[in-house]
Amino acid sequence: MLLAPPFAQAHGGARLDSRSVGMYRVTIDARAIRDGGRLRVVDYTVSLHTRARGRPVEDGRVEVTAQTPAGRVGPLRTRRRGSSYEAVIPLATGDWRDVRLDVHISSHAGAADLAYRPAAPAFTWPWRAPLPLGGAVAACLLYGIGFARLRGRGRRDLASIGRLCAFAGGIALALLAVVSPLDPLGERYLLSLHMLQHVLLGDAAPALIIVGLRGPLALFAMPRALLSRLGRSRRVHVAGRALLRPPVTLGLWAAAYGGWHVPAAYDAVLGNPYLHDLEHACFFTAGLLVWTLLIDPLRHNDLSLRGRMCVAIALFALGMVLADVLILSPHVLYTSYGAEPIRLWGISPLTDERLAGGVMMLEQGASLALCVALLVRAERRQARLVPARSRAALA
Repeated sequence: MLLAPPFAQAHGGARLDSRSVGMYRVTIDARAIRDGGRLRVVDYTVSLHTRARGRPVEDGRVEVTAQTPAGRVGPLRTRRRGSSYEAVIPLATGDWRDVRLDVHISSHAGAADLAYRPAAPAFTWPWRAPLPLGGAVAACLLYGIGFARLRGRGRRDLASIGRLCAFAGGIALALLAVVSPLDPLGERYLLSLHMLQHVLLGDAAPALIIVGLRGPLALFAMPRALLSRLGRSRRVHVAGRALLRPPVTLGLWAAAYGGWHVPAAYDAVLGNPYLHDLEHACFFTAGLLVWTLLIDPLRHNDLSLRGRMCVAIALFALGMVLADVLILSPHVLYTSYGAEPIRLWGISPLTDERLAGGVMMLEQGASLALCVALLVRAERRQARLVPARSRAALA
């Protein structure tokens, strides 16, 4: 009988399989056990209940044989804890994508055999997402109407093809984040893919959308009744000015990214689709607020160009705090990814965590560096225009 090492944590972890076999209802869970940051063994827990009435089977005998990339392990007799039967499989290689289990069960209810084969990662497109798809269609329709109205008035400079491409690109990136294989793969297998989803949804997509809405186009894209009501509402003006103050905007962005990436909150989100949708909505909203402050699409000029450059630098510094935590952590922070026995592309959980920090650092660095470069260019252009206007006024 193989006993679990003292650092093993039986029960829980990733649910591998749940099915009816013979007279039994069988579930198999797996938890990866690490020692000093290195994967050592996988702790499998087989739970037995009667198929007919769902009663726990506590007098069973369960043997597990594992076919690993390094060879066959077992058959191993499990340790019983109530109706759960635990086996610890030593790890000879870090790649568990090809691990197969053969389970033999016997008790007063009879004998049964179960063959578990890990499912291949699902490179599927989760098109059944009515909220983001419906929102994208509505946004494109409104933008298209406003774009056509403004060009119909002869203002092609304010409704250029470049702005149309920027808006369409932002919508495409937002949809790519939530209805492409990036969503299921990042949710289950790799934190780095999940982080890529977050920065696309909360940074790159909002930036392109706000760039595409610069100038009067933002007003023309709104329905006239809604625009009239918002324009007369003092509360909307007060709330907008309060939210777009740099300390408030940066604070909301930091709370969204920092709060949802706390390990306990992150693991809870992965098991709750409604929380997951709320997390994505928070990232997208925070991104829209930040990039509205940086780009100033309606030209309110509440913040100078240098002030916006300072906001961009502060935003990058806040993002680096989270990136550094992920890159420099000596152990795996997110148990849901650490317990996943299928390692996509052979990437270990700790390497995956560091890649996630690198993804955030590179994407934010690139987008904010481009923003600062454009702001510097705009400041130089403004500096050249002021003397020209002065000379024209003198003349």
